[in-house]
Amino acid sequence: MAITQSLIDQIKEKILQKISHTYLFQHIQKPVIDDERLLLILSILKEAKLSDKDIEKYTITTMLIQIALDTHELITNESQSKDLEKNRQLTVLAGDFYSGHYFQLLAEAEDIHMIKILAEAIKEINEQKIALYQKAAANIDELVKSIVIVEYALVDKLIAAFHMEAWKNLSSFLLLIKRLLKEKNTYNETGSSLVIDNFASEKWKEKKKTGSSSELILGKCLEEACSRLQKAMKSAPICINNLLLEKIQLLLNECQQQQMYVEEG
Repeated sequence: MAITQSLIDQIKEKILQKISHTYLFQHIQKPVIDDERLLLILSILKEAKLSDKDIEKYTITTMLIQIALDTHELITNESQSKDLEKNRQLTVLAGDFYSGHYFQLLAEAEDIHMIKILAEAIKEINEQKIALYQKAAANIDELVKSIVIVEYALVDKLIAAFHMEAWKNLSSFLLLIKRLLKEKNTYNETGSSLVIDNFASEKWKEKKKTGSSSELILGKCLEEACSRLQKAMKSAPICINNLLLEKIQLLLNECQQQQMYVEEG
């Protein structure tokens, strides 16, 4: 199985076929399939020398879980109109609907071991999401650790299951950068984001010894993550396909542009 854009498109189409539901899509946002994450998972499983069938199975199941987790993140607890409350309830059901396909696929394949492995990742992710919403992190290191677990735990379980530890650093920093960029863009558009709100929490204000703004703190986290990703790319004994290299370079370029914007601002 060669990793090509055509293969990515085929797998995305299979995922969409599984989660497609006319009524849901009439009332809630259609799920977005993360191309970089899908490509990363494909690349790791390909390097693990699994069969084409298993590569597709584990890629689709892991992405179904990710889509379910992302969908549940869209849920708010704010008081809403009757129509918006219906939307919120359907979003909850949609997330459960998507994750149900993950259990079904692996159960049909009698892959109970992988169900347990990925279920453990879901548990870890939800624990860290709670910590983020509670603003429980006492410092930057704790906050970044929570973000990494939220974004990377599913991939980490695959890496451990198939003994692909050489991919750990590259994968974790790549997914961390994606989340930090997403948070920065959300903040620029709305004036608020989950991560930047953590930086601005009262607990942190009391401990901060500098006058650095939340945006500058996030920028420093991005800069450090990009540096470590570049080191991982040079030192990791893995074969990085051209498509993944291209995606990584685009992310690094976006980070650089963000840093220039902050410095000029």
